[in-house]
Amino acid sequence: MIDLARWSPTTLRRLNLRLFDDPEYQYDLDSLGGFDVEAVTRRRIANMKDEKIQALLRSAPSCPIGDAAAFRDWWAKWMPLAAGSQLWPDGNHRVGMMIAELVAEQAGFTMVLDEDDIDAMRSSSKALIQSRPDVERRLEHLSDPKDPLSQFYWAFRSRLRLVPVTPASYTP
Repeated sequence: MIDLARWSPTTLRRLNLRLFDDPEYQYDLDSLGGFDVEAVTRRRIANMKDEKIQALLRSAPSCPIGDAAAFRDWWAKWMPLAAGSQLWPDGNHRVGMMIAELVAEQAGFTMVLDEDDIDAMRSSSKALIQSRPDVERRLEHLSDPKDPLSQFYWAFRSRLRLVPVTPASYTP
């Protein structure tokens, strides 16, 4: 079993900083106008409290190794937590997908989604989150199967293709 609760908050922080520094990713800096937006955003990412990141990681279900159907179910439970928790100024969905790719590799798969599906998923997920600004983004709500974001990812899991591989970091 792969347990994200054992992961370091630094891993997620570094992934979000990697997105922030990626010249090909358009990190959303519009919300701060008037300040040194890049410096403020970098500080917001770097200063995210470990406790909040650890709460997200502890909320993630464990993922079995070598079972494609179980991985898809894990993914459908993980993504609403990662995207909906809104820990970062931007890139929450992408960081969630990066973590999912790492977990897929440890579980024995390469995760494959068409670019159109990724774009549709990201924009629909973002629209769903933004349409409910008054909803608490508490992890227990996001893990509820009745939550609209959870239902969205659950329905999307069938589009996720998994190619079996033997990950270098896994030895049976």
